Amino acid sequence: MAKTGLATSTAYQVRYRARNQFGWSSSYSAIATISTITEPGQIDASTVTITVVGTNVEVVWSAPSTNGSPVLGYEILFASTAELDPTFVEELEYCDGRDTTIRTDTACTIPMSQFWESTASSLNLVQGDQITIKIRAWNAVGYSHYSEEVDGPVVTTPPETPTLAPERDEDTTTTTQIGIVLPEITAGSDAAGSTTISSYNLEWNQGSGTAFYEIVGESTENLDTTLVVDSLTEG
Repeated sequence: MAKTGLATSTAYQVRYRARNQFGWSSSYSAIATISTITEPGQIDASTVTITVVGTNVEVVWSAPSTNGSPVLGYEILFASTAELDPTFVEELEYCDGRDTTIRTDTACTIPMSQFWESTASSLNLVQGDQITIKIRAWNAVGYSHYSEEVDGPVVTTPPETPTLAPERDEDTTTTTQIGIVLPEITAGSDAAGSTTISSYNLEWNQGSGTAFYEIVGESTENLDTTLVVDSLTEG
């Protein structure tokens, strides 16, 4: 038996009694209050975005329908490994959906380093693995269904140690200057940490010892891979 067309977010009082061949019970049951509210609606996956902003990963989503009861929090789950059927886990340090600010903003920001398997985080991804999430909301009644899984950018890391040494540029090397060619690292490659190189740091010494000194690239950014050096300063 169902009554349809009731008002949303409205409390109704109900009671009942029973009858047999001798008649009705002498009184009604205790009164129960039942409201027309349900768990939140499913979060629309098309509203979920995962974006790299600098060295962070920003997750944003749209609040679902409350269905008569305010959303109390979100469960934001991340694929912990890049598998066909991965385990999904929460990242509670930076993306705890119980947090008032995160719940209100429907957004959280996580350092990219949290996704590296070398950290103490529960997210054990490696360079080039795709970041995948799913989200659900809850209210006083219960949990919504999870959103569909949403794929975001890949995990990026610091560049790998260069495997090739700098080379002498024969065209620009003279008795008073040296020309240096740095092997270029391809953007988006494993060697680049799956991202783009923002600076090449070149250092020098006089051919012996362990102390090296900056030529360019650490104190100021440098993207030149062919350089001419005609003066050097220690320190």
